[in-house]
Amino acid sequence: MALHPNYANFEVSLPAIPWREIVEPHDERSPKMLDEQELKIHYSESDTKGRYGAAVAGVASEAELTISKVSPSLIIADHTFVPDELRGRGIAQALAAQLIADARKKGQRIVPLCPFVRSYAQKHREELSDVIQW
Repeated sequence: MALHPNYANFEVSLPAIPWREIVEPHDERSPKMLDEQELKIHYSESDTKGRYGAAVAGVASEAELTISKVSPSLIIADHTFVPDELRGRGIAQALAAQLIADARKKGQRIVPLCPFVRSYAQKHREELSDVIQW
């Protein structure tokens, strides 16, 4: 996998996350969630940037969530992208959940600049109050 030039060749493979633990119930009209498919989320970083990528078996394109590192204790979630063929399946939520879990482990606060992460944080305001900085 080719990394964006802003990211170092440092990459971490994260364990697959069971979908039922992350994704909220969805409307029956929405596309099928990825219950049976394995989603692999990986993280790459440089000194000032970070990127979570999400790959789904059998799909060439990849979803992403990018961050900027302000300090060791503060990061900015600045961009989330999910390709058309993967939209509506909870992948952006899985990326946001991984970002939040990692920030908690590292004792970091997240500024939700990205519209998706901001919306997600607003919907879960109480449970994310320890990690989101408004």
